[in-house]
Parts: sequence; C-alpha cells; structure tokens
Amino acid sequence: GIVYNAGGQHIEGFTSPLYFLICSFFYWLSPSPEKLILGYNLIVTILSVYLILRIIYSVTDEIKSRMFGFWLLNCAFLSWIAFNPYYFAWNVISMMDSATYSFVIVLLVRQLYYLYNESEALKPPILFPSLLLILLVICRPEGVVWGFIYIIIYFFNTINII
Repeated sequence: GIVYNAGGQHIEGFTSPLYFLICSFFYWLSPSPEKLILGYNLIVTILSVYLILRIIYSVTDEIKSRMFGFWLLNCAFLSWIAFNPYYFAWNVISMMDSATYSFVIVLLVRQLYYLYNESEALKPPILFPSLLLILLVICRPEGVVWGFIYIIIYFFNTINII
C-alpha cells in the first residue's frame, strides 16, 4: 500500500489522486524527487500567475480601459503577489497539491472568459473544458463543486440566459 515515508505505516487514502500520480511520476524518475516536485510546483504557480495577468489584460482590453485599468489591476495583483510571499510558499515550498489545483481553476476561468467574449468561430471546443473538469475532480474533492458551478455557467451561457 501507499506510505508517506519509506518503511512507514500504510495510509488509508489521499485527497488528490492527480497530484499523487504526478508525484509518483517524479518518484519514478528519481528516488529523491523533492527538487523535481518543487520545480513542477514553481512552474505551475508561475503559469497560473501569468494566466491571471493575461486574463486581466483581456478583460481591460475588452472594456477599452487598457491604459488605466490594465496597469491598475496589474499593479494591484503583482503587489499582492510581492507583498504576500505566502502564496508562493504555500503553492511551491509546501509541495502540496494547491499549485496544481489553482492552475486547473485558473485554466477553467480562462475558458469561461473565452466562452463569453469570443465570437462563435473562436470559442474553444468542448473537449478542453471537459478534460479540465475531469482534472479538477481528480485534483481535489471540492473540485466537484467548482466543476458543477462551471457546468451551470456554461449551460446558462449556451442558452443565452446570462
């Protein structure tokens, strides 16, 4: 069975099957996967921050507030990141599943933005959000709730209620 430490007591379960598979892959690559896991978490966290900045850019461009709104929102977000080192500490140094979970949620928010703001020809195919929903559910148990919320928003958008 699964153990946290070599020779340790068997555990009964884990909350993130996806992160367990990711860490297992790194353990398969190296008997000491800590640096690989830290690197993975750092990359995923940086990608999440980058995608949030892209969403800010797209939203401010959409409302034609690019000069003032873009810089104001970017400065606010980057200030929060700079003055709140716990975001990176929790996502990277803790080596927990929060970086992967945050990344999948940010990707889904990005998909919602495209769903609402792109022309019909440019809207993403349903396959990518569907795969993200599967990843979200196997990433954390509460991903089921976020997945349900995403499906409701997607449904109401397709019937043009919101």
